[in-house]
Amino acid sequence: MRARGLLTRHAILLSFAALSLGGTCDRTRIEGSIRPSEVRVEPGESTTLELTVVGGVSARTHREFWVVDPESLGTITASAPSARHATFEAKSRGRGTITAFAYYRPQTSPQPVARVSVTVE
Repeated sequence: MRARGLLTRHAILLSFAALSLGGTCDRTRIEGSIRPSEVRVEPGESTTLELTVVGGVSARTHREFWVVDPESLGTITASAPSARHATFEAKSRGRGTITAFAYYRPQTSPQPVARVSVTVE
């Protein structure tokens, strides 16, 4: 019976320790900018975009990717070898945004780094 009580106390202590340490994850924010700061093109035209990550987090930032919203505005293709350069090709008229996302080591979720307005006239 004593062993059972001791085991229960250990389980409670371990649970408390796990919950206490759960909030210590890395919350570093990635900030940056995209050049040009605004995109104005006609359908069929393309433009090159460049993502710049500011501060000391650039070296630990990886797996960058780009999202066009709404998708009907056009397509975006990251340039090799660095996904910090991309080409946007306009498809249809409208307004929207292009957002660059990236991962920061050791985080496991991507975060938005920068956003630009897009106008396809």
